[in-house]
Order: sequence, then structure tokens, then C-alpha cells
Amino acid sequence: MAPTPPTGEPTRLHIGTSWQWDKSVSVTPPSEGYTLSYAFTGGGTVTDIAAATSSSGDFYEVRVPFATTQALEAGQYYVQGVVTKGAEKHLVYEGDVTLVSDYALDEPTPTQDEVELAAVNARITDRLTADVASFHLNGRGTEHIEIAELRKIQGQLRYKIYRSRNPGSIGRRVEVAF
Repeated sequence: MAPTPPTGEPTRLHIGTSWQWDKSVSVTPPSEGYTLSYAFTGGGTVTDIAAATSSSGDFYEVRVPFATTQALEAGQYYVQGVVTKGAEKHLVYEGDVTLVSDYALDEPTPTQDEVELAAVNARITDRLTADVASFHLNGRGTEHIEIAELRKIQGQLRYKIYRSRNPGSIGRRVEVAF
């Protein structure tokens, strides 16, 4: 069963996915021949999106296929909704929307800390299975690093990555009941 579309314009949308919402404009309904369209201004472009009308004629069904949304860039957009009929044109919506990447479709670029952590993890794995002769981190090289030192570097890098992904957070929340 398909989800029920929300009524009114959303404030957050995912790029690369289909968008849908319903819009009711009582003074300019589609049953009287009006059409609804939206202009998204942001990311250096203006993108026009037309809305399909419902079969009952009481409200507008906004349906945007993922092929249209995947061409947009993530960021803050200013949106205007207008209804038109012949020479008439009425502004029926103004607002902001945040377009975010569809994380399932993105190939995230690892940070330098993540690259270094992967190198440390690989070195620890190598040390546990076979002693490798050299190791390089941040342009420095050595022939041998103690496993305890590798674990220390590993912990520091994990902490830096956690802090960059969770700014303002002081740590994980732990709930305790007595």
C-alpha cells in the first residue's frame, strides 16, 4: 500500500527520490481550470516543477518523479508556488525547503581521519596475522610500532571521527535505572 501524501509543502526533501504532497487552494481550484507549478531557486539554478491535478478536482496532487529530483543539488532552496489560468497568475505559496542527498545513493568520500583509521586497522590486522616490515602514517614511516601504540592511535582517530560526525555532542547517551 502506498503511503498517504502529506498535505502542504514539505520543508525537507531528499534528492534522487520521488516527491509527493497534496495542495488545497480553495479560491483557485483545479476544477476551475487553474494549474499549479513550483519554482525552486537555489544551487545557482531555477527549477520549475508542474503539479498534476487530482481526478476529483478539489485539490492539486504534486507528484515529482525521481528522475527530475536527481538533477538537483543539495542545499537550501527558496520555493514559490503559483496557480495560473490564461492571463491570471496568483502566488499561493512562498517558503524555504532543504534538499538533502539520498544517503543510500551517495558514495561518501572518506575524511583523512577515516583513511588513517583504515590504515591503522589494517596494520593491527597485519600485526595479528603476520609481522609486516613497514608502516606509514601522515608521511612518517617506521619499521615497527608496538601493538599498544597502534591501539592508542586507533582510539584517537575513532574519537576524532566521532567528534566530526557529532559536533556539539559530549558523548554517547547512557540511560541508567535504579
